[in-house]
Amino acid sequence: MGLCKCPKRKVTNLFCYKHRVNVCEFCLVQNHTKCVVQSYLNWLKDSDYDSTCAVSGKPLDQIDPVRLLCYHVFDWPALSQKFSAYPANTAPGGFLCPVCSGPVFPENQAGPVADALRERLKQASWARVGLGLPLIPELEEEKEKNNNNSSLNSWDAPETFNPVNNRIATPLSTSTPVSKPDSTGKALGMIESEVTNREKLKRQLDYASKEVAVPVDSEDPDENKYARRKPTGFLAKLIKAHEVHPKYRDDTDITQKTFLMLFMAVIGVFTILYFLTKVGRSRADHDPFLDEINNPNIHNFDIDVNVAEN
Repeated sequence: MGLCKCPKRKVTNLFCYKHRVNVCEFCLVQNHTKCVVQSYLNWLKDSDYDSTCAVSGKPLDQIDPVRLLCYHVFDWPALSQKFSAYPANTAPGGFLCPVCSGPVFPENQAGPVADALRERLKQASWARVGLGLPLIPELEEEKEKNNNNSSLNSWDAPETFNPVNNRIATPLSTSTPVSKPDSTGKALGMIESEVTNREKLKRQLDYASKEVAVPVDSEDPDENKYARRKPTGFLAKLIKAHEVHPKYRDDTDITQKTFLMLFMAVIGVFTILYFLTKVGRSRADHDPFLDEINNPNIHNFDIDVNVAEN
């Protein structure tokens, strides 16, 4: 585990092999799009890495990158061409990472990497079905046209025409035209599923946003780990430790809190009186009017004891 140096200061276990720093998913999407990033433990085991794409063989600095959920980065045109060659009936679970065989489609994952991957997969026709999105209208028309052409090519006309057989042939049975599936209902179903998925992602993002993050203006806790603690911090922790959750509060807790406040107030009053007394006495010691020798209203003179006795 490490602390990312970006303004968000997220605690993360991801490590960039190229720059040798800890990175969070926000930095991974913005500043390390073409870097090899894996967990810090994997880097400790083996710090060597391949700086080329596993699909196209191009250097990572010269590709249009896309990062999967397993954090492996590939050349998007080459990866899209590879997956578009799969059969049309391939299930979403059949699309796997070429390196680690991890899933390509994010199901319920939330985060910057998953969101960026979804936006990139929406651009490919082979990936829209796996995301639960409707096909692009142009792609649907092209698909129907290809299906119609294949059906026309598969129809075979009779080689010879026999008029006798034609006269005695039984009339064809009338059949009702086959209705096409309701495309409107299908589109509405797709839209409802997409709205449901977005609501789930929103809840997951709200939950993920509650992660413990170090504020930007705070100091690095690693640097001040062994610094001397302030007495005020201990007092604040002591007061906070005696606080009770509102759900579990009762009259006894309120009474105890009242007595504690009164006790603190009495101690404060006695402390103030003590300091005022000390200050008053120190001033009285230096007051000239209270000095019998320096006070002009007090006349001092020597008395002869013998004269006074006579």
